Amino acid sequence: MYLNQLQFLRFIGFFFIIALHSSAWTINWFNINNLGACSVSFFFILSGFVSGYKEGGIDTPAITFNVKDWGKEILSRIKKLYPLYFITMIITIYYRGGLSQALIYSDYGQIHYITRRLLKNIFMIQTWFPEDYFGIYEISWFISTIMFLYIIKKPILYLMKKCLKNNMHVFIFFISTLVLTFLYCYTTKDLNIEYWQYVFPPSRAGEYILGICLGLLYYPISKFISNNNFLKENIVLFTALELIMIISWFMIANKLPVFVWQYRIAYWIIPNLMLITMFMIGKGYLSKFFSLKPCVTLGNISLECYQIHLLVIQGYVIWNGANAVSLFANILNFLFCLGITIMIGLYIHQKRKA
Repeated sequence: MYLNQLQFLRFIGFFFIIALHSSAWTINWFNINNLGACSVSFFFILSGFVSGYKEGGIDTPAITFNVKDWGKEILSRIKKLYPLYFITMIITIYYRGGLSQALIYSDYGQIHYITRRLLKNIFMIQTWFPEDYFGIYEISWFISTIMFLYIIKKPILYLMKKCLKNNMHVFIFFISTLVLTFLYCYTTKDLNIEYWQYVFPPSRAGEYILGICLGLLYYPISKFISNNNFLKENIVLFTALELIMIISWFMIANKLPVFVWQYRIAYWIIPNLMLITMFMIGKGYLSKFFSLKPCVTLGNISLECYQIHLLVIQGYVIWNGANAVSLFANILNFLFCLGITIMIGLYIHQKRKA
């Protein structure tokens, strides 16, 4: 059973991220800072959940760890992510990174600085350094961090299936990871690291591992949930629960403290785990709607949309300006950028599949 309804939640998360980066038009709509950042955390947890679910339950045969196969898996991820990552990076560094000006005026100091940043980005290691951690293209940090999580996925799954013998062990490991993540946030709260903690790959490993645990725990009961008559007959009840959950997620994320970045990774975890847990059951009308092909397609292209949306916004601002005189104009500006991003993302996604 593939959890199609969860795919559309990816797109909802992307919607809040593009709203965050369109703040010139959306600043007064809702707390875009919180909802955008909470959505990024959702991506990390959901990616881990999918990895754990695809692996099967903890009782399925243990995976073998072969360095050659591990390398092939990492290479396949790079082939999927890197071409678009590289293109957006080069466009950004030429038009916004100061490279063209540095070349015109032979500013070798600036060329050296840009080259150093470029090399970090090329090897996707910018998030490991406490300066320029957002990279040349601001959202490229996510690709750097998620690649680290993809790299550690196989060793983590191998060790979990080797050391954890049953679902109770997985649950204990889940709780332990949750506690350790909260302790990490608490013990680093007074360090002057600000956004670096937000992008530093090991900082986000807890969210990814929690997702893996949830996927491993869900797999053994997924067939029971799929075939259970009680769950099928209470679709109205589950629709109400789904509506309550998604509204609660929005309200909780919207009200989280704005400036206490050191705690925010911990703040986001519980709402996102609750959202995934509710929708992985998939028995309400909302889940059925999210499982429709157009919704699933939007979820499938959310990564492509994420990678290009900032270029679309910046290009539109250069062409049309960022100022708007009315709420209606703001909505039109935002929807135009969203629509163009979706169309380009869909085209890129289809080309990748071809």
